[in-house]
Amino acid sequence: MAKSILTAVYSPLNGKVVPLADVPDPVFSGKILGDGVAIIPSDGRICSPVDGTLTTVAESGHAFGFQTEDGIELLVHVGLETVSLKGVPFTIEVEAGTKVKAGDPIARVDLDYLKEHNIESVTPVIFCGGPEGNLKNIAIGETVAPGKKPVYQIECQAEGAPEPAEAAAPKKAEAKPQPVAKKEEKKENKESMINFDLLQNLGKVLLTVVAVMP
Repeated sequence: MAKSILTAVYSPLNGKVVPLADVPDPVFSGKILGDGVAIIPSDGRICSPVDGTLTTVAESGHAFGFQTEDGIELLVHVGLETVSLKGVPFTIEVEAGTKVKAGDPIARVDLDYLKEHNIESVTPVIFCGGPEGNLKNIAIGETVAPGKKPVYQIECQAEGAPEPAEAAAPKKAEAKPQPVAKKEEKKENKESMINFDLLQNLGKVLLTVVAVMP
C-alpha cells in the first residue's frame, strides 16, 4: 500500500506569511501556476525553501525553481513584475544545479530599490509540480524566518511497495493458459503507464521553466 509523505516548505525570506489570494496578480491569486502562500519580506536575503536542488534561476534573477528528491517542484517568484528590472536589484550567489538545504542563502534582493521603483515585493512560494499533493498546516499571518518553521507542508502518496497488479500476478500465473502472453501483456501495460508518467512529469517540469524564465 502507498503511504503518505509530508514535504516541509519553509519561507525563502524573513517576513510575514499571507494567502496567495492577497497577491495583487491574478496569475498567483488565481493559483494558475499552483497552490502555496506568499511572503511580505522584511529583508532581502533569499534562501532555499526546501532540501533539494536549485533547478532553475531566471536570467533576470527574480525567480527560482527547486526540486526535492521526491520530485516536488517549487517556484519562488521574488516580487511582482520584477522581470522588467532585468536583474538590477538581484545578486545571485548560487548557480542552477546546486544541491541546497532549506534555509541555505542563494541570492539577495535590494528591497529599497523595489520601493523606489514602486515594485511590489510580495513573494509567492508555489507548489507547481511533481506528485499530486495537498497543502497542510498552512501558516498564515505568522512572522517567519528561512529554515525555521514550515509555511506549509505538502502531503503526497509515496510510490512504494508492490502495486495491486503486481501483487495479483502470482495468482494469475497459476492459471497456466498462455503464461508468456500474459507476461508480455503486463509489460506493455507497464510501459504505457511509464510513458504516461514521463509525459506528465515533463509537462510539469516545462511549466516550472516557463514560469521562472522572463
